[in-house]
Amino acid sequence: MVTFLENCQCGKKTYGIMGRTGCVTVPDVPYLFVFRPRLNGNSQRNTLDLNDANLGTTIKNLITQSTSDDLRIYPTPKVFEFGSTPTDVKYQTASDDTKFRLPGGEVYEFAGQFMGKDATTRLYAEFEKNRCGETDIWMIDVSLNIWMVSDDLATTLVRGIGITGESLSSSYGFTTNAATSMVPFKFDLETKDDIKKMVPITQEEHGLTFDDFEALIPVETSVVAVNTTTLTLGVYDGFKTIASGNGFVGLTDAEISFTDVTTGSAVAGSTVEVGEGVYTFTATAAMTAGNEIEVSISPSVASNRFFNSSSAKAV
Repeated sequence: MVTFLENCQCGKKTYGIMGRTGCVTVPDVPYLFVFRPRLNGNSQRNTLDLNDANLGTTIKNLITQSTSDDLRIYPTPKVFEFGSTPTDVKYQTASDDTKFRLPGGEVYEFAGQFMGKDATTRLYAEFEKNRCGETDIWMIDVSLNIWMVSDDLATTLVRGIGITGESLSSSYGFTTNAATSMVPFKFDLETKDDIKKMVPITQEEHGLTFDDFEALIPVETSVVAVNTTTLTLGVYDGFKTIASGNGFVGLTDAEISFTDVTTGSAVAGSTVEVGEGVYTFTATAAMTAGNEIEVSISPSVASNRFFNSSSAKAV
């Protein structure tokens, strides 16, 4: 194992060897961030294997993969006005002015803004969801380097940069005569040591373009009515105006599935569209009253939409 040497470990050399080779890659101006759940469904850290012969395709497919939300990546729009601010190191000063360094401190805060057409009220709502769980980020700079973290130089596995979800905050700035609409945001890195361990995946290595990181568009679902034989589902596009109709049309029976969460079994039946974005499912056999029925939508063709699942109890 070849790990990064931590500072001030007893019995180990503590002087920095600060030379460099002739060719180095340093972080360029951040262009966007990619959020990813820290842990997968097996409670293991989500990583990338740089030995993957199809690394670029693997990364791109993580946006639309349908196996688990915990494996997916969630790119942001372009980031403007990026800034990184470390907090000051804290000291205790003795009466003779000798300083003693105190534990903690040196928290790095990342901040930026989404602006113009990207700064929708819906994006503001979606961005806030990143505060709900343990999250890592990838930083993609204007040179298309993907910056991640290597904990062990003897392996080809890299992970995202840890952030503290509770530190994440954003707000909404309305358009004025002097400013466009914007969503300012900020969050703290979990540890400054992740910065020391950051490594790039260059554009030559992954082969992707910025278009390959186009974020999914969220679509909401809502159970309108349910009994033991039928379930009526509304599917809504939050970027349409409600007055003119915001239903998401054209889904097929094969793209909508139903699961009895209480038993863990799929519910057999058929679904038809009965109105603009309104779908009625009829179960082959009666569902059990009181059991929770979850609805999931998985488009059978390539789609840049993300359909949030919905559930209700059969009555």
